[in-house]
Amino acid sequence: MGISIVAAGARKLSKVHPPDQHIYKVFGGPDTQGYVTLVQEGAIGRFNRAQRAHFNHLESLPYVILVWFFASFVFPFPAFVVICIFALARIHFTVGYANAPQGRDAGQQICYLCISVIEGMCMVAGVMIMMRQL
Repeated sequence: MGISIVAAGARKLSKVHPPDQHIYKVFGGPDTQGYVTLVQEGAIGRFNRAQRAHFNHLESLPYVILVWFFASFVFPFPAFVVICIFALARIHFTVGYANAPQGRDAGQQICYLCISVIEGMCMVAGVMIMMRQL
């Protein structure tokens, strides 16, 4: 929800109305191939980065929920703590990314660490199951 609030706030400041998801700018003249890029400056740039951060979250969410679900069967409280840290780091990532492209780094690294810890929990659970069968 925090991620959606950041994206919605940036949408309001940039005056970009739904269903538009990003604002693009065309470079190059009619005599060149030209290219299209996302606007990076001002309120529109902030909106574009907030939307991209939101999409980054949506892209990784199914996998994160899946591994968290499996890890929480064997390690319920530690998995809960890690997913809470992940959620806070994702909000930090979104706010930082909306402000500047480099602002996403700290939150992103914490998110990667949380995912790795949850994957490790799944691996330990798998080893524990295999040890019982021997």
